[in-house]
Amino acid sequence: MTLSSSEEGLIIGEQIKLILASLFLLESGTKEEFGFNRIMREIDDLKKCYYHHDIHGFDDNALAWMLFVDGCAVLYAIHSIIRQVELPSDLNIQGDVTVLVSFDIWLLENQLPYRVLKILMESTSDPQPWEESIRDLIHKVTKPPSERNSALHEDCGDYAHLLERLRT
Repeated sequence: MTLSSSEEGLIIGEQIKLILASLFLLESGTKEEFGFNRIMREIDDLKKCYYHHDIHGFDDNALAWMLFVDGCAVLYAIHSIIRQVELPSDLNIQGDVTVLVSFDIWLLENQLPYRVLKILMESTSDPQPWEESIRDLIHKVTKPPSERNSALHEDCGDYAHLLERLRT
């Protein structure tokens, strides 16, 4: 069976998400079970963030796993973009992938409930660098270069998703 280029792209995208999620777990000191179990405990509230038809066909475990992997991948992607972390060369991920990821995280259809990102950051051994990476990314996107070194405000909002935090 031959895969179409879009199917092949989806498979590669899923592989990259798994790699980024693994790197997040390694660097953050998060135990997979801890972050996943926290998402699982809140899955009923997290499902309210979606239209029923968008998550129809996902059981709670599958949805929690998807949110966990996607959330870890998003946090690591943001962190690596802001901190200019080089991905290990043996992973065979091209540099232009980080550019694509940096665009994809702002697409409305790619938004995760912000609560997922908060749960995952709270599950790390030190949430500070992950929160700072989000703040720095938003600051970089919203401020002119002359203002980028000014003091950043603390996150004091309860956002629906990352795009809402950027807008706010």
